[in-house]
Amino acid sequence: MWTQIQLPIIQIVSGTIEAIQQGNTILSVRDISGTVHLKTVPGAEGPEIQMDFENLHARAQTDESGAWDIDGSGSLKGHEVQVRRMILSDSNDCRVEVNGQWDLGNLDNGKANLIITNFSADTVPLLQSHLNRLSAVSGSIAVTRSQGRWTFEHDISTDQGVVKGVLEIGETSPGTHSVRLNSHFADLKVHLAQNVPDSRLNGSMDIKALIEGRELRDAQFMAHLDPSTVGAETIQLCELNGQFANGILSATSSAVNCSLADLKFKLIADLRGLSDVRHKGGIELEVSLEKGNLNKISPGLQQKLAGQILVEADYDPGNLTNFRLWQGKVDARLNIPETGSLKGGAVYSNQQVKAEYDLDLTDVRKIGLLFPQWQGKGRAVSKGTLSGKWPDLTWDGEINWTHFEYSNYQADLLAVKGKGKLTGKEEKREMSLKANNVVLDGKRLASLSLDLDQQKNFCTFRLKGDGIVDQVSARLSGKLDRIWDFPFMSISTQGQVDWNKLSGTVDAKFDIEKDGIKINSASLQHGREKISFSRATVSESRIDVALSIEAIDTAKISELLELKQRLGGTISGQVQLSGSPDQPECRLSIHGNGCIIGNQQIEALTLQGDYSKDILAVQGTAKSAEIRDPMVISARIPIRISLKPPQFDVRLSEQTHSDIKISGLSAEAISSHLDFLSEAGGQLEGEIHCGGTLKQPVITGGGTWKDGSFQAKRWPHPAENIQAEWQVDSKNLYVRKAEVSHLGGTVSVIGQIDYPQFKILNFKAEGKDLQVQNIYGIEGKVSGNAEIKESPETAELTGTLLFSKAQMNLGKLETNIVQNIEIIEPNASGDLVELRGARNPSHFFNKLSMDVMLQLPPSGTWVNGKGLKAEINGNLKLKKNLAGPVILAGELRTLRGVYSFQGKELQIAEGSVVFPGIADADPQLRMVCRKDIKDVTVQALISGPVGHPKVVLSSIPAMNQVDILSYFMFERPAADLSSGQTTQLQSGAASWIGSESSDAIKGFTGNKLFAPDAVGYRSYIGKYDNRFSYDETQALTGKETGLVEIGKDITPDLHVLYGKEVKGTEGNGNEVQVEYRANKALSVRTQVGGEQSGVDIFWRHDFGK
Repeated sequence: MWTQIQLPIIQIVSGTIEAIQQGNTILSVRDISGTVHLKTVPGAEGPEIQMDFENLHARAQTDESGAWDIDGSGSLKGHEVQVRRMILSDSNDCRVEVNGQWDLGNLDNGKANLIITNFSADTVPLLQSHLNRLSAVSGSIAVTRSQGRWTFEHDISTDQGVVKGVLEIGETSPGTHSVRLNSHFADLKVHLAQNVPDSRLNGSMDIKALIEGRELRDAQFMAHLDPSTVGAETIQLCELNGQFANGILSATSSAVNCSLADLKFKLIADLRGLSDVRHKGGIELEVSLEKGNLNKISPGLQQKLAGQILVEADYDPGNLTNFRLWQGKVDARLNIPETGSLKGGAVYSNQQVKAEYDLDLTDVRKIGLLFPQWQGKGRAVSKGTLSGKWPDLTWDGEINWTHFEYSNYQADLLAVKGKGKLTGKEEKREMSLKANNVVLDGKRLASLSLDLDQQKNFCTFRLKGDGIVDQVSARLSGKLDRIWDFPFMSISTQGQVDWNKLSGTVDAKFDIEKDGIKINSASLQHGREKISFSRATVSESRIDVALSIEAIDTAKISELLELKQRLGGTISGQVQLSGSPDQPECRLSIHGNGCIIGNQQIEALTLQGDYSKDILAVQGTAKSAEIRDPMVISARIPIRISLKPPQFDVRLSEQTHSDIKISGLSAEAISSHLDFLSEAGGQLEGEIHCGGTLKQPVITGGGTWKDGSFQAKRWPHPAENIQAEWQVDSKNLYVRKAEVSHLGGTVSVIGQIDYPQFKILNFKAEGKDLQVQNIYGIEGKVSGNAEIKESPETAELTGTLLFSKAQMNLGKLETNIVQNIEIIEPNASGDLVELRGARNPSHFFNKLSMDVMLQLPPSGTWVNGKGLKAEINGNLKLKKNLAGPVILAGELRTLRGVYSFQGKELQIAEGSVVFPGIADADPQLRMVCRKDIKDVTVQALISGPVGHPKVVLSSIPAMNQVDILSYFMFERPAADLSSGQTTQLQSGAASWIGSESSDAIKGFTGNKLFAPDAVGYRSYIGKYDNRFSYDETQALTGKETGLVEIGKDITPDLHVLYGKEVKGTEGNGNEVQVEYRANKALSVRTQVGGEQSGVDIFWRHDFGK
């Protein structure tokens, strides 16, 4: 029946609802309107009234949630409120649709579904400060309250990403709640810090926590990241696990794979200081790094970084959030393959840092991949410490850089040690730098050492350098003032500079100003030698320098500069520079004493000079002991000098001019420059002018040589009383006219020789009544002409020489043939020729060619030697080709004379000596000789080489050879000779007619038992038998010895030889030789007498059979 009762409809026109807490309005609902339907419905305990709200509208506002419009419908049935559809909206088109039901009698049971459209945190004051980046939120949230547990199922999409999951909150005991969040997120934008780029994360997380009151008691969490981005970097995989218990947070990553590196880390943090200001705690962090991608730092770095970092830190009570008051330590080990490694550790306490490191950069060039302007090369190792309060740190360490290269500087080793503040100007700093085999802009130093000690605004230094420019060493110390005005400062220095074997002291003070360098004083001194600046100012626009030199030893300068030309003596003077640095002007005044240039000694030298507009003009005089009057010197030399940029350039291709006037120059002073002369004398006078360019000079000049003399190295006879006129140009020295006394006669000479090499010459000479000795065996007076031409490759001698009152010695005409010995054997004969060892000809002889005519006087010239003493006439020609021997060609005819043999003279009836013009050939002799003995006339035809002619005997009336020889030797026939004369006859026969004499003598004595089987004659020079050991020295100095040998075959294998020196020759008597042949290969020979005695054993083998 109650259900059939019709209840009125209530129309709400306007209303207000306010909720007040502690006097403050926390909720205000205004402008309420709508329709309320009341109806009865059955209930458990009887009828109940149900209120249905339709078209309900209101405007609600709170301080934390702002103002919202409410539209919707629902019902109230007893304690249960059901919302069929309620929409909350604001002025920014934010819309939240709600439906659900709740038991107002028991608030623990209920559920609500929220559909959110276009929600922004900016519309909710409570969220503005926390989620101000959150906007355009859409999605759904299902809220359930059951059995004391809240469940929030959410699926939200925002401009910051998508989040989907479940949040559960339950009460485990009074005041204690458990929380669990399981959520998946996609493209979630997270802003971690101001300087960290935004992240876009994809993955999931699972968090379990237990909260007592407002404190987190413990928690466990797990996070998993799928491919995500942090700024421009990507994370491929990240696994993170951790827990929080009793205020201690521990987290471990099993893997973090990202584009920067592969990471693992482990963190333990005591966070109890957040809730208990009396608590003292700390953290421990361990990070392992692999495959660190350095090309993210610089595209050129392809190496991968690896290493480990350990951090331990503690905080005192109340200082958990104040990191400056923490204490801790860090250990790091980092390595970049093929680039370098870093090991280090640091301690932080009481806001003080002390870090120790060990850095090894194996390839310094890789720094250029980070800093493109870097130009270093080599390997650098550094160890040291950094200490102090950040950022005011002090460095104490060293750097060793091997194979150092940077820009134009190199060194085998650069070592730096230092100690001092890294920042601040007024602090104290110390630094030591050492380098070995340093090269600065191409200039090499053996070593360099520099020590610096800085205090406030000045710095003291000590510099030590060895081998500067290969020779210079320096030991300097001094002070730099106003160092913080760099590069403008004041410098003072003292010390010592060593150059080769020399040393000097240095004392200088100068200022570097904005407009240039001002030298207050500067000097370099060694004993009496001194170089000093009386004033010097060098600026961008002008220079003014006054330099003095005192008693400088030029020999030391030439040694230091390694000049080929030897210098000596001392110089003093002044040099002044002025004008602009790029085109300065110079004035100099130089005085020299005891100067030496090469082999030339100059007693006094005076030079005055001016430099302007690229021309150095000098004038002066030079006084030498070899010159009667001082030389007058003037010159204009093109030179380019600049101090900015530094330049000293002698202009070799520009016009130059110089003059030298010489009066009374001793020829002896220049003989050392002419390598073909051993000495020279007399005095030269003249003037020399030089024009053209230094690269191609044009030299002219001339003068005289009076009362001169010289001695040539290749000619033993001096030239004296020379009166000559000479000229010189850029290439040659000319002798225009010269009269010379030579070999007792007079010679006129003209010609030329190249200058200054003196290697090419051409001279012509005419001589008269020259007394010569041994021109190929000819002695006497000679007149004629000759011309010689010589170059480094060839020499040519031509001419004609006419002899008068001459004599010739054929012995000196003998060629390389030393001996021609005729060996006599039974029934056979032959020649043995021994040649003298060839001497090495000189270079000049090899390149010489010669064509010289020797003309003997028609009246005749006496010739001696080889048994010939005769008067002859005729002509000879001396000829020689390049690298060939000297050859004589021509014929000498006999006018009268005698030919001697075996102490007997034969009158020459007619004869001639012919020189065939063939190398190594004796002259050919042909003479007809006659000797009248009683009623017999003995004739001899002598022909063949002069060294070993043949003799053919004949007689009138005709006789055999033995009787002719007997008549020649004893003036009677052989039958009338005594036994002693017979022996002598045998010797003579052996000498004259050889082995034929054996048969002749047998015919005379009969073929008796002791008649010889072989008779021979031979001769040799010296005292040694040249059959056994010919000695060239003795052959050259000894006398001719003749030996007659008589042999007898006792048996076919036993032969006896007896030798007797020929009367009239020098020898030591007799010798006997016995030879026995045991078989075909073995024989024994013994010798008694002569110079040698002994036994020889011979073994013969023919390897061809």
